[in-house]
Amino acid sequence: MKKVVMRSLKKSWNARIYPNTITFDADINIQLITGPNMSGKSTYMRQLALTVIMAQWVLRSC
Repeated sequence: MKKVVMRSLKKSWNARIYPNTITFDADINIQLITGPNMSGKSTYMRQLALTVIMAQWVLRSC
């Protein structure tokens, strides 16, 4: 499914698409998210928060 979505976005926008990637390390205490208005910073932060919550939920249920 991801490949289909990425392919259709590239075809319709004719632009490069940069995936959201993040690395959680014990060595990194803070990460700075920058970008222009309406660029998806809040959505990105919600996605990260949900990922952390889901990971904690899975670890507690094991």
